[in-house]
Amino acid sequence: MIQHWFRRCLHAVAHVAFAILWLAGLQAQAAENSITGLRLGGVDIDGSQALRVVIETSNTANAKLTLLTDPYRFVVDMPSTDWQVEGIAKSGSLSRERRPPTGSACPTRRPAAS
Repeated sequence: MIQHWFRRCLHAVAHVAFAILWLAGLQAQAAENSITGLRLGGVDIDGSQALRVVIETSNTANAKLTLLTDPYRFVVDMPSTDWQVEGIAKSGSLSRERRPPTGSACPTRRPAAS
């Protein structure tokens, strides 16, 4: 009976140790950068109106921009970056509260570039 109890305790301790190691691994993968500000505005380019997007980060960003269609939108992928901007949606049309793993998408009415 005592041996069975000891085994159960040892098993529980092993599970706790595994959970601690797993959480420590997640901490090691924490974001290396933060989005600290986002500004949207209109700009005139060769007589045409365009959207100007400024993304402020705490460190230099390794960003990738992708233009998509149906619906037209652009995606800014910034791996290892967390969102630290208050009052602005984390993704979508700037009105939804969903967070993608590593980027944000902004729908547009027309292609962002030809």
